Parts: sequence; C-alpha cells; structure tokens
Amino acid sequence: MEQQDNMNTSLLDKEAWLKSRKYILEALNRGIDSHSEKDVFYAIARGDAQLWTGQKSACVTEIVTYPKFKMIRFWLGGGDLEELKEMEKPICEWAKSIGCKKSMILGRKGWSKIKHEDRTYKDVGTISIRSI
Repeated sequence: MEQQDNMNTSLLDKEAWLKSRKYILEALNRGIDSHSEKDVFYAIARGDAQLWTGQKSACVTEIVTYPKFKMIRFWLGGGDLEELKEMEKPICEWAKSIGCKKSMILGRKGWSKIKHEDRTYKDVGTISIRSI
C-alpha cells in the first residue's frame, strides 16, 4: 500500500493514479455526483486529499479540522473489501501520527456495519440528500 501526499500535479504519482483509477471511479459512480474524476485527481495533486493504493483496491481520504479535533475521513473506496479493511489500520496510524483523533467513513450504509478486529465504527447520524 502506498500513500500519496503530494502538493502539486507534477508530483502526483501518475502510475498509482492509473492503477487505482477504476476503483475510484466505481466509488464516484455510486455517489451523489458531487465530484468528477478530474476534481478528485486535482484534490490529491494539491494535497487536499490522499490516495492509498492496494493490490486490488484503492481509497481516497481527507483530513478535516474541527475546532476541537482533527479527523481523517475515508471519502472514496473501491475494489476488494477485505483489502480495504486491512488498509484502514495503517492509514489510521498515519493519521494519528499527524494529529488526528478520530476516523470517519463516509459511504453507503453497509460500511457502518464493518467490524474488523478492535476497529468498529458506530453510526452517529444519518445524512439524507435531495435535489431542489
């Protein structure tokens, strides 16, 4: 698994992006059409998001700063579910090393049911969206 923490497009590991692109597109296609592939690519390139690649999966995270704590948010993920569950621990260890106190998975309802070793996420609310 590789973490891409780059500050501009010229430093983005394009090989990692191409390898993970299909998994990220899967996640985007299941979402609410809030971001394009280009939006995600540039968020990673600017350092606003982080790309994590596995052998059969990939995910994108964001660091969110609240007044009382900093949190890593798992934003997009696709590919092999078991591999994604394994990736979560070292990603959270990295997040903790940069000062994050919490981790959030932003995704479909089924993600909140994932229990892996001692890392269980709990539902803390519901997000509902409609077009207006």
